[in-house]
Order: sequence, then C-alpha cells, then structure tokens
Amino acid sequence: MRMEPGYLPTPNQITEACSMIRETWSPAERRRRLVGYSTEMVESCWLPPRIDTTMCTSRVRKEVSELTA
Repeated sequence: MRMEPGYLPTPNQITEACSMIRETWSPAERRRRLVGYSTEMVESCWLPPRIDTTMCTSRVRKEVSELTA
C-alpha cells in the first residue's frame, strides 16, 4: 500500500518559503552559510569550471614514452 503525501509544495512555493527564511537570517548566519564565498564575488563574478587534466596528461605521456622506447 503506497501512502500519498499529505502536502506536496510546488517549486514556486518552495522558492518563496526559502526566500522568507533567508530574510530572517542575521548577518552572522548569512556569513556562516556563505563559507568560502564573498557575497560580492558570488554576485559580480563568473568563473568557468576548472577541469583537472593531470591524469589525462600523465597517461598520454606514458603512452608516448612507451611507443617511442
């Protein structure tokens, strides 16, 4: 027997509730939740994702060295 949830909020209702909760945060709470991020940096600066190619490069070098040996 499956139980249907008694209340299932819509995505808009969730967004509104989250916004109302964030409005009650103190400055200290806001800083705690933005660990490692400056508010100005998050709002004004976009950086592309970084891809670590170290493993790929080392495998290619190994293959090349084995082929030329």
